Amino acid sequence: MAGSAALVLLMAGTAQSTMLGLLQLALFGVGSIGGMVLLSLALSLSLRNAAIRALALHRTVVGMVGFVTALLGLCLLWKHTLPAHRASLQPVVSMFG
Repeated sequence: MAGSAALVLLMAGTAQSTMLGLLQLALFGVGSIGGMVLLSLALSLSLRNAAIRALALHRTVVGMVGFVTALLGLCLLWKHTLPAHRASLQPVVSMFG
């Protein structure tokens, strides 16, 4: 945007008439706005697509972390709780063994 003011002044100095200068200024403004709109659109579309992919990755990671955490909890339960109750489980184990 800083260079835009210099370009407008340069354009205004070379205009052959006031009406032509105003027309050039209006076209320059419309072109600048149009360029900014297109650049913003391109940036927003790419960021939206990245967010969609990141959401799928996030859901996958959350699911994997949940599964591993549940598995770790079951392993800890098996290791620390069942040995203390092994004697009370012996009749159940002997039925299947």
